[in-house]
Amino acid sequence: MVIAKNGENYLITNTLKDKQTGKTEKKNPVPASVGQTGLLQVHAGPASVDFAIDGKNGNLIGSGSIYTKAK
Repeated sequence: MVIAKNGENYLITNTLKDKQTGKTEKKNPVPASVGQTGLLQVHAGPASVDFAIDGKNGNLIGSGSIYTKAK
């Protein structure tokens, strides 16, 4: 998953690595912004999902999932 600045907002893009070819493919970019609470809000259709960055390890947490920060 890549979080990229897009003007005042952000784009969150899934990155998938093909095990056979080793190529990385970017898919499904979705808009996001920082909400009033300071959390990253991903806008998926009519709803939005809040994510937070774990200050200890940099992982992204939200929606019942943990996304490990790439090294």
